[in-house]
Amino acid sequence: MKQVALGQTLALRLLIASVAVLATMHTFGAAPPLAAQGTATIEIINTDADTGLPAPFTRFQVTSENGTPYGPLETDLNGYVAFSVTVDPQGTSFTVEEETPPACAAVPEPQTTEPLHAGDATTVTFTTQDNPGCGLGTIALYAMSCPEGFNGPADDYGPWRDGCLGNADGTGFTITSVASGQQWTPTAGAYGIPGRAPIVGLPAGEYTFQQQGAVPATVFCLVYDTSNYVTSPQPSSVVPISLVDGVGSIALDGNRVSCDLFTAPGGGAVVQSAEPIEVAEPTALSSLEVHLASCPDGYPNDASIFDACHDNGIDGRQVSLFATAGGAYAENPVTVVENTPGPGIARFGDVPVGRYALDLFVAPGVEIVANCTGAEGNPFDAEVDPSTQVVFLDIGVGETITCDIYEVSTGTIPSIGSSSLELHALLCPAGTDPDGDLYGECHGNGVDGAFYEVTGPDGYVADRLTTIPVSPGPGVATFGELSGGAYTISQATIQPNANVIVYCSLADADDAVPFVYVDGGTISLELPADTGVVCDWYTIPVPDVSTTTLQVDVYRCPTNFSADENTPLEVFQDLCGPSTGTTQFSLTPDGGEPIVQIEGSAGVGTVLFPPLPTNSYLLHSSIPGDFNDAYIFCGVQGAGLSYTGHNGVRLDIDASQGPYVCQWFNDPYIARGEFETINVTNYLCPPGTDGAFAERCASSPLAGATLRLEWRAEELVATTDVNGVASLSGMLPGENVLTNVPPAGTNVAVYVVECEATGEPFGFTYNDQHGMSIELDLPAGVVVDCAWYNIPPATPSVTPAGEHGSITVHTFLCQGKSIDAYNWEEDCAAETVPAGFALK
Repeated sequence: MKQVALGQTLALRLLIASVAVLATMHTFGAAPPLAAQGTATIEIINTDADTGLPAPFTRFQVTSENGTPYGPLETDLNGYVAFSVTVDPQGTSFTVEEETPPACAAVPEPQTTEPLHAGDATTVTFTTQDNPGCGLGTIALYAMSCPEGFNGPADDYGPWRDGCLGNADGTGFTITSVASGQQWTPTAGAYGIPGRAPIVGLPAGEYTFQQQGAVPATVFCLVYDTSNYVTSPQPSSVVPISLVDGVGSIALDGNRVSCDLFTAPGGGAVVQSAEPIEVAEPTALSSLEVHLASCPDGYPNDASIFDACHDNGIDGRQVSLFATAGGAYAENPVTVVENTPGPGIARFGDVPVGRYALDLFVAPGVEIVANCTGAEGNPFDAEVDPSTQVVFLDIGVGETITCDIYEVSTGTIPSIGSSSLELHALLCPAGTDPDGDLYGECHGNGVDGAFYEVTGPDGYVADRLTTIPVSPGPGVATFGELSGGAYTISQATIQPNANVIVYCSLADADDAVPFVYVDGGTISLELPADTGVVCDWYTIPVPDVSTTTLQVDVYRCPTNFSADENTPLEVFQDLCGPSTGTTQFSLTPDGGEPIVQIEGSAGVGTVLFPPLPTNSYLLHSSIPGDFNDAYIFCGVQGAGLSYTGHNGVRLDIDASQGPYVCQWFNDPYIARGEFETINVTNYLCPPGTDGAFAERCASSPLAGATLRLEWRAEELVATTDVNGVASLSGMLPGENVLTNVPPAGTNVAVYVVECEATGEPFGFTYNDQHGMSIELDLPAGVVVDCAWYNIPPATPSVTPAGEHGSITVHTFLCQGKSIDAYNWEEDCAAETVPAGFALK
């Protein structure tokens, strides 16, 4: 029997660390003076992998090669953040890492800069891959300050948003999970964005929040549909929050909630009417219908244009509507003449609020007239850019817009010839050899909606979006009736981090047509008169080295094959054949959920796990039927395999090294023992109990405690019932680790365990490395019964005449990971905001 005081080991380690520092300071003399240091700038640009749009609210950390940390700081709405760093005269390199991505995003690999010197500036770009639907969300609180005496309506967010522009950096908040009681204490402005205090990666549920210090005059929360700003930049509702004793409540369900807490000295919120407060302000979507028709040359824009032109519909013209301010909306329908005579019609639905460009892809020498109407036929403003003939529209909430657009020839068409350019947009598999057979590998994978712009002689300027006329086949954009001469062709980026390879040839022969690369997406060429030229544009994405795969090849060895960890791989390979079973394999990443695959799902005896980021993983299997020993050899594909473990292995996978392979040899053996059972009864003892545990604690069984038994690579779990009892069975004889986790809210300072088997005390070893645990070596055919006494801390008595001492408490902020995934000393930052504690 042993009493273990939790925290004793940590306190001792901290004491030793302090002594070591003092000894170092005492032993070594003063260092020689350093040469003058300077500063450099590291700029970070982060984009969303799916859309290529800026990815805001992503937290980055910069660390010098000397170990000096900077940040973490969040990217702004442009996906940008900059760090000012200190550099040594000889130059200093820095590691840049995405310390906390958006709630459902994967963490890309860190990047290291070249050595920087004073005055240098460098830019590091990241791409973050979102994982929609992961179930995690974000709460961001904003500390907003209002002018002295400011008053605003209690049910209208607008006046507060527009009248209270100050940010109260340094304001502390407390966010609490109603379900678990876990608390977070973010600080406004701590990550570089004024007033902002975010907590990222929260599970669905109800949360309370409270501002430290002054109680806000009013609170409005903006509710977004997803956890990613890129996919939901606008709130779906704005909700006023009532505070009870300064505490507000909000719900989270895999999305984002941003709350503005307005502090108004000498002012407050005014309830203007007894009408119920409208708690949700939906942002209704709009629709746009385009009617495209042609007019005679030079026809004037007057009241007669509808009657003269509206029935001259243009059929089959691609029309593009896209947001101009970085929004995700972009649609490219083709006009259809639905009734003859009548206009060509293209429709756009579910259009969010914003400014949009409408491109009709008109021919050179053609101008357009745009007459748009809104609800009930009222005029709707439409701006036509005279240089590009693109229409710009400012679309509001829930609008229904119809635009009659007429094409009118100006009579000033540039000289027209009989040459043509046919451009093919093609997307290759990542990592395709640019010197290989690009036509064979990529030509059937066309890109729809790729944008091309062509400029040429006599002021010729035109642009087109590709369509795929035949599938499989290329995305095609054709520029016809061209005169001979010098042309510049530009393709908009199809995918970030990709190489673009262009091949041009005659349309009716295989003869190559020479061209010159201007940059990665632009070429220039001399187009011969009366000649057609075809150019294939191959986009080859750079392979994503941030993930890799793990393949497990499973073998079955002869029964009772005499093997151990020293048996060479070659012996296993000679004696064991591919398995034909259906064993379940689990791969569990640190801090994540198991990934389960079935043997044979990737071929006979083969398991293939999906793309995996760099991490430490636990690989194990559940084999039905007879008992079994497994011997596992793993390594990077092509680099040789080495013995890695027995029955279950931990793999430290570095995605940059390439694919990993394991050969798993199952050695079945005839049962040599019986399954074991452990019965555990949990008790909650009176505070400070230090003896006679059975007598003093037996009347207080503890329900809801979780027992975890680690057996080989398996884990068995049970929860104590109302009598405090939980049973674990199905283990083979051997070493086991049993861990007890009290229910939430139970304060345990000391735990004492007593075990017996067949009426006699049963020996075990305490193991405090991972919580409250014991180690047991179970013999065959024995049932073990244990009593687990959980002892809360004693309430100390104060002796007035005794010596006085002091207790110093340091608080740290840990966020962004599950509770069992932290390295407490490296992942947590010291807090500077005052916090209150009570000592009783």
